[in-house]
Amino acid sequence: MIKSLIKDLAYDNITLSQGLTRAKLLQSKLKIDELKNWLSNELGGYTDDKNVPDYRTFHIKIVGDFIDNFGREWRNAPLMLDELGKSLDIDFYEHTETGGIKGIEDAVSQATGESTLMIPFGQSMVNNLAELYRNNDHRTHLISAGKIVLPSQ
Repeated sequence: MIKSLIKDLAYDNITLSQGLTRAKLLQSKLKIDELKNWLSNELGGYTDDKNVPDYRTFHIKIVGDFIDNFGREWRNAPLMLDELGKSLDIDFYEHTETGGIKGIEDAVSQATGESTLMIPFGQSMVNNLAELYRNNDHRTHLISAGKIVLPSQ
């Protein structure tokens, strides 16, 4: 059963989520609690940030869409948040993915070739960033922002 699982994963005969589901069947026979917990977290998502493995943390770019007073738009303009991050002791350029593997697979499958994945910021975060940028340049307005992730990550 283990050899079959490894072969199917290695030759892309099944998705990772399907492989992890099969591994749950193996775990039920092996009765290894650590494996059971890991499989549960990988499939259902991590609820405790302290238990998220390092391989789920990666570097990202932060971009935003701007519009100026004349209606000109700039899409996916890099946002420089280094100073803000230092003052808040936050690394804005790091993302830890806590969701289940199926959601990650779905997001990656929608990206093709060199395209990127966008994780949009919530409206309150956009509003806070917009206020920061408005203080520097009152002629441009941040209308949306998010994290850009390469599918390879």
